Amino acid sequence: MQRLELAARVYDLFVGVCPVVLPVTLADTDRAKAILTRTPGISARNAIHAGVMLSHGITAIATFDAGFDRVDGVTRLALT
Repeated sequence: MQRLELAARVYDLFVGVCPVVLPVTLADTDRAKAILTRTPGISARNAIHAGVMLSHGITAIATFDAGFDRVDGVTRLALT
């Protein structure tokens, strides 16, 4: 299976599990900026995700990415 084909399959599976995609607003990016400035070593991508999560009252994320362990107010549900 080629990489693009695999990516399409993963996307389809994800949409089946999580059919609601939250928008990214200016308030979310402001929150992400604050997370970036107070959280050493976090990536901009994780800060955006965390900003959107916290704006919507979402406090847990299931992920392999340990970067979320650094974010105040977010609990990472570690995948193994």
